[in-house]
Amino acid sequence: MKLKRILLPVLVGGSLVSLSFGETPAVNNQTLTQLVQADAAPAADVAALAKKAGFAAHLPKNTEGYLSIMGGYDMYERLKKTEIGKLIVEAMADQGMDLAEAEADDDVAILKAIVGEELFFAFGDTAGERYIHLNAISKSSNFHQMKMMVSMASAALKGEDDPEAMQGVAMSMFANILGDPKAGIDIFEKAEMPPLTIGFKVSDADMREQLAATIAGFLGQALEAGEEAPFVEINETRSGVELTGITVDGKRAADLADEDTRQEMSQVFGGRAEVDRFMGAVAKKNLHVATGVKGDYVVIYLGGSLEGFKLVDESAESLIANKGMDFLSKYADKDVRMLLFGEEEAFDKMTAEGEAFASLALGLKAGLADTDAFGDTRDVQTLLGHVAKVDKQLFGMMDYSRSGVVGFIEDGFKIEGHGGSNLPSIDTKTAHSYSALGDMEDVLFFSNTRSKPEFTGKLFDMVDSLGEASYLMARRVAELEIDDGDFREFQEGFGMFEQLAAKDLAEIWQAISIDWAQGTGDEGALVIDTKGTMPKIPEVPSVIIEKGRVPRITYVTPVKDAAKLTQSWTRIEKAVTNILKTVKEQGGPEIPMQELIENEKDGVKSFFYPIPTTTNNARPIVAMTEKNFYLSTSQTAVAEMKAKLEAGGGPLRMGAYSRVNFTVAQELAEFWVKLAKENADELFENDFQKDDFMENLPMIEKFIAAFGEMKDMISHARMEDGESRMSLHFNMK
Repeated sequence: MKLKRILLPVLVGGSLVSLSFGETPAVNNQTLTQLVQADAAPAADVAALAKKAGFAAHLPKNTEGYLSIMGGYDMYERLKKTEIGKLIVEAMADQGMDLAEAEADDDVAILKAIVGEELFFAFGDTAGERYIHLNAISKSSNFHQMKMMVSMASAALKGEDDPEAMQGVAMSMFANILGDPKAGIDIFEKAEMPPLTIGFKVSDADMREQLAATIAGFLGQALEAGEEAPFVEINETRSGVELTGITVDGKRAADLADEDTRQEMSQVFGGRAEVDRFMGAVAKKNLHVATGVKGDYVVIYLGGSLEGFKLVDESAESLIANKGMDFLSKYADKDVRMLLFGEEEAFDKMTAEGEAFASLALGLKAGLADTDAFGDTRDVQTLLGHVAKVDKQLFGMMDYSRSGVVGFIEDGFKIEGHGGSNLPSIDTKTAHSYSALGDMEDVLFFSNTRSKPEFTGKLFDMVDSLGEASYLMARRVAELEIDDGDFREFQEGFGMFEQLAAKDLAEIWQAISIDWAQGTGDEGALVIDTKGTMPKIPEVPSVIIEKGRVPRITYVTPVKDAAKLTQSWTRIEKAVTNILKTVKEQGGPEIPMQELIENEKDGVKSFFYPIPTTTNNARPIVAMTEKNFYLSTSQTAVAEMKAKLEAGGGPLRMGAYSRVNFTVAQELAEFWVKLAKENADELFENDFQKDDFMENLPMIEKFIAAFGEMKDMISHARMEDGESRMSLHFNMK
C-alpha cells in the first residue's frame, strides 16, 4: 500500500522534468551557449506575450513577485508515454494499482483541475517591504535562541536547571524578542500581510464552479463560529470579480483577550504594558481571505487590505508590460511551462540585510559574555564576532537585480534564468582553461568553474573561525569538573583527540587552506570518466579484474606557486607521520608511513604511495606539470588530460559549467550487466544468488533501457549583456 502511495506522486512529479522524450529532434554537439540560448528570438509585443504568460496578463504592472506552472496535466501525459513513465506505470500495476482507476478518483480529479492547466502565485506591491519585517524577526529569534541555549547550559552546569528556572529562561527569550526594537512588537506594529493571490485555471465550467463553491463554502464555515468570533463576511466586487470570503477582524480578535488572559500573557511578554501595546496593534490589523472567479480562473486572495486585490483587463497595463519582464520576449516562440518573476526593488529590500550565521554567532557570543560557567571564553567570543563580521561581508558582496526564469519544452526541458544574483563567488570574465576536458571520451561528469579569490578567501576565513571557535569551546567544556559518567566519557574522548591528532589535524587544515590555496589558481575542473580499470584486489574474480570498468576521478587546477604546493605537501606528510607515531606510542597498531614514490615522465611529476593492488590506471596519485596540479585516482588519466590540454581546443566558456552524461552512465550499467550475465558461474557464489540475479535481469535491463532516453543534464551560470544568466537543460534523446 505504501508503494502505491509513492508511485503515483512520482509519476506526476516526474512529469515536471521528463517532458518530451522521443517527441523532439536529436540535439547535435553544440556548446551549451548555442544549445540553450534563446536570445535570437524576435521581440514580441505585449499582447502576443500575454498568451504565453497566462494569468500574469491580468496582474497589475507593480506586482512584485510571480510564479506559474502551466500545462501540468499535459506534462504528466507526456511522461506516461515515455519508457520511464511506462516503467513506473508497470511497477504500479505490479503492486495492484490501476492508473486509470486512480485517475478517476474524485480527489485526483480535483488535483488535476488545480494543477492541470495553470497554477500561479502572485505577490502584490509592498511584498518586499513586508519581507524585511519577517527577516528582522527571524534574525532576532536566531540571536535570542542561541543566547537562551547558552543560558540553559550555564544553569545546568551550576545546578540551577530546575523546571521553573528553565521555564523562566525560555520566557525571558520570548520577552527579549518581543521587546527587541528591531523586531518584536515594534515590527508587528508596522507589519501587514502582503497581498497574495493564488489561482488556477479550469476550462471546464462545471468543475470550475464546483471548486469555487467548495472554497467559498470552506471559508464560510468560519462565520458559523458565533457572534463573538472575530470573523466578518466578505461579499463584494473588486476588479470585476465577485469576492466571497471572510475578514479576520483585528479589533474583535483583540477583544477576545480578557483581563485574565492579558495577565497570563504578561509572563511571556515581559509586562502588562507590552501586552496592551501588542493587543492594540492587533486591533488595528485585519486579515482578508476571499475567493472568486476571473474568466477561466479560480482565484484566492489573502492580504491585510482588500485594496491589495487588483486586476487589469488591458495587457499594456499588466505585469507583462513591466520593464523587468523584458526577458520574456526572448521566448515568444517557445512552449513555456514555467514563469517566475521578482521585481528588482523588492529583491533589493529582501536581500539588503541578508546573512547566514551572523545572528546565530552573535547570540552565542552574547550568551557566553553573560556567564562564567565555561571559564574564560573571550577568545571564543572574539572568533564568533569575527564570524558574524565576515558573514555580513560575504552578503555585502551580493547584489541583486530583477529575477526572471522561464521553463519551456525544447529538446527535453530547458530552464533559463535572467538576473537575480550577481554571482559574487564566480569569475565570469575570464575564459575557462579546461573546457576541452569535457569533450573527452566516456566522461560521465564534468564541472569547470572559475572562482573569485575575494569571495572564497572570506569564505575560508569564516569556516576557519567557526572551526576554531568550536574546538576551543569543546576544550573549555572538557576542562570542567562534572561528576557524570557520560561527561567523563566525553572528556576522555576529547583528551585522546587532543593528544593524538588535534595539533596535527590543525596543521593539515592550515596546509590545505593556506599553502595549497595560495599555490593553486582560481580555476578548477572535476572530471569523472568510465575508463578506469579494476585494482588487483585479492579474492575478486579474475574476470572482474581483467575486464571490469570503474570510474576515474580527477581534479585539476592551475599551478600558481609550486613552492607553496611543495610546502603544503611537506606539512601534510609530517602531520600524518606524527599521527601514526602517536597512535603507536599510545598502544595502537604500528602503521609505518610509506615511502613516497616520485616519478617524472613526459613533463609530469607524479607522487604516490606504493600500494600492491594498484595499477597505472587505478592508483591514487598527486601529479604536477609546469602549468597544472592534479589529484586523481589514475596515473593514466592524468597523462591523457595533459595531452588533451596541450592539444588545445574546447569551447569558449566562462562562469560555472557542469554536465552529467546519462548516456555514458547507461553504457557503464549495460557493460556490468552484460559482464555479470556472461560470467554468472564465476561471479556468483551459489546457484541461489545466480538464479536470483537471472530472475531480476529482465527488470534491470528494462530499467536501464528506460533511463536511456535521458541524454544529459547541463547547467551554466555566466554573465551575458551585463546580467547574470543561468541555464539548466535536461536533454532527451
